[in-house]
Amino acid sequence: MKKLLPVSMVMFILTMFNPILSQTSDMDAMLTNVNQSSVTSGIIYERVAAFANLYKYNQTRDTADILYFEQALSELYRAGNQQKFMPFATLCWRMQ
Repeated sequence: MKKLLPVSMVMFILTMFNPILSQTSDMDAMLTNVNQSSVTSGIIYERVAAFANLYKYNQTRDTADILYFEQALSELYRAGNQQKFMPFATLCWRMQ
């Protein structure tokens, strides 16, 4: 019985975050028939869940801490289909 509670909590958490984790692949499937020739940067920010809210960065913030930078870089990395930016861990490794 004691093991049932942690297992059920893990299952609940995975169920809650599954839509967020699969959003990119779902968005890619929806964008297959869309003409993307006007996307010159190769970054479609709508592909990812925008927690950093980069569209409003200059309107609401003027500085970024390391956690915000990590989130923003992660979103841009995934929005660029993992081709335009490097992951945050790789960046940290290269800076050492």
